Amino acid sequence: MTLSFGAIITLLIISIIGLTVGLWGVFQKAGYKGWFVLIPGYNLWIHLKILSRPWWWLIFLAIPFINIFVLLMMIWKTIRLFGKTSYFYLIPGTILFFLYLPWLGFSKREQYVTYENLPKFYKSTVREWADALLFAVAAAFLFRTFIFEFYKIPTSSMESSLMVGDYLAVDKFSFGGRVPETILAIPFVHHTLPLTTSTKSYLEWIKLPYLRFKVLNPVDHHDVVVFNYPDGDSVAVERQNESYYAI
Repeated sequence: MTLSFGAIITLLIISIIGLTVGLWGVFQKAGYKGWFVLIPGYNLWIHLKILSRPWWWLIFLAIPFINIFVLLMMIWKTIRLFGKTSYFYLIPGTILFFLYLPWLGFSKREQYVTYENLPKFYKSTVREWADALLFAVAAAFLFRTFIFEFYKIPTSSMESSLMVGDYLAVDKFSFGGRVPETILAIPFVHHTLPLTTSTKSYLEWIKLPYLRFKVLNPVDHHDVVVFNYPDGDSVAVERQNESYYAI
């Protein structure tokens, strides 16, 4: 199922409305005016105050792509202010924030507690490792997707300057970050699973249309460029109908 740009825009609008409505209720329960959420910039500052986070988090919220990670972390911590410590609430609530935050903000059953008065939550060793792993996977996913990623040189086409097996740190930000077309994938791997030659590391149940962000630094002469191999191209003349990766 390929989502159209119209469907993506609709989901984006729903997410913004849900976030706004949810934070309106959260602001009110925290003792602020609900309409503060409608003031750009100021709403983020109030949100940070509610979470007892320093003002300089606003700097991270101004950095493209990193702000997505920080905003999701803020939503996670907002859910914690309502006494939710289980992954059963935190993970689905963070993913479906546009539905869960309005419930927390306006449900009379959900009680807001200030950060300072939250009951002590003692994490087990397993929970501490799980939290660290979730944080690392989420951060690595955003960095690998939009900012930089390491690649291993597979062929000898540039042996005069780059050798087979060398690793490159590839800048994805300058040339315009590309949104993944397949969003259901195993993290930290490329197109195929380790120890296999053709097993895909991603699922194609939901596919996004091709979308690339604005180019900040256009490609120039003598730049080294890493690109997706055009699978199905005419390299293997005798086996035109087979996938290059399978060959």
